[in-house]
Amino acid sequence: MNDEFIKLLELEYEELKLGLSKASIEGKGTPQEISDRREELFHSLFEKYFPFPYRITKGNIIDSYNKRSASIDCIILDPSHPYTIDSKNKKASVIFADGVDYAIEIKGNLNDKEEIERALKQIRSVKELTRVRNGLIWNKDKNEYTYKIPTILFAENTYSDIEKLIEIILDYYKENKIKRIHQFDVIIAGEYTIVNSCKGQISFNDSRGILFEKTGKRTLAVLLFLMANMPLVQPTMNENIYNIYLDKIFTNALYRDDWNKILEEIEIS
Repeated sequence: MNDEFIKLLELEYEELKLGLSKASIEGKGTPQEISDRREELFHSLFEKYFPFPYRITKGNIIDSYNKRSASIDCIILDPSHPYTIDSKNKKASVIFADGVDYAIEIKGNLNDKEEIERALKQIRSVKELTRVRNGLIWNKDKNEYTYKIPTILFAENTYSDIEKLIEIILDYYKENKIKRIHQFDVIIAGEYTIVNSCKGQISFNDSRGILFEKTGKRTLAVLLFLMANMPLVQPTMNENIYNIYLDKIFTNALYRDDWNKILEEIEIS
């Protein structure tokens, strides 16, 4: 890990949180105004760390099988995506699944069951899309998950007990029999980072299950590291730079066997 880079990311994350708090005050009484301000903050942030020819937009994503996602707040387009973004409002006339590297949904709070389920449904709408191509060179590394768009759910606040959030998510997945291929990949909630580990999407030692860690001020650094280990739509010639400078930053994650047992039961249901 590079300490100077991590310190910079810690400051960036503090600025982001301050900006989100400011947006809540400035847009108070007008939920859409708050939402717009939050999205602008995230778009500006990711434009720094995924600079041109990556592009940042929002909207519905379509795949070549005529499926369409719900509207997503922050979408990082691969450099190969056609230039369909209006330079005036940064909205895209069309967003192709085969040109999307990441889909990020932004929420203020995840401390209400209905809001949590609503967010999971938005993530599921992205996961129901299928890309024709992926960035893996060798067929042995490919599986059905590698053709899905990596998804991230970000929330400013959640329960003080992060395990309560995870259990609500698991209850929703179990009740609706939602298999891993349609589940979230990463959730940033308050001070915590939650990873839904699975080979072919994002995995640690090819393990399967939900891991979580209190990442605090290092949350942005952890997020960039996790994003560097998700499947993109095109092969890259070199190691992702965030893998080099943020290596081993997510090493104290915790998991519970009973959670993983629930996930396994969903898969065979």
